[in-house]
Amino acid sequence: MISFSRTGRRTVTASEFVVTGLVLLSGLTLVVLAGRRGLHIVTARSLDDLLTFLALSSAAFIVMLVAGTRLWALGAINYRPTCVQDIEGCRVEVWEGWEVPDPRTLRSLGGRREFITPWIWTFATKDERSLGQLLVALRDLGVPFVAQPRHAWPPASVFEELRERGLVTGSYMTTESWRSVRKR
Repeated sequence: MISFSRTGRRTVTASEFVVTGLVLLSGLTLVVLAGRRGLHIVTARSLDDLLTFLALSSAAFIVMLVAGTRLWALGAINYRPTCVQDIEGCRVEVWEGWEVPDPRTLRSLGGRREFITPWIWTFATKDERSLGQLLVALRDLGVPFVAQPRHAWPPASVFEELRERGLVTGSYMTTESWRSVRKR
């Protein structure tokens, strides 16, 4: 559950810490089980014990990685603006930051929050026309578009291209760093 202060700033709730704590506790439990199985390998030298140890160790690593990512995200949320971070084809990624639109509004636009990276909302559109409608809706919510490329084209350039082709109209805000936002 995400909560918002009266100013619209995203705050981390207890339930986010509980979920992250449970993931971390699960990872630690797997580490302990893997360690106990590792001690058993030394004495028994069985292939089953070795495979169990490897499976437990791998699972522990993955779960601890998820917990670490979630902990980092909870700490980094308030140091960046919410922005359209990436557009690949008809898939749009919005990264949450300090000013977040209402999650119900993002869900009504087709947004889906990731579990491992809960600060990322993904939107899937079927064609360029619906992509343009989504970008206009995000722009109207005050979400800026990143002007620096992450993979291929930066989202600000995609907006410009769609504007030149008449699929979107009006100005929009861009962000070039974690803290600055400009209107274009």
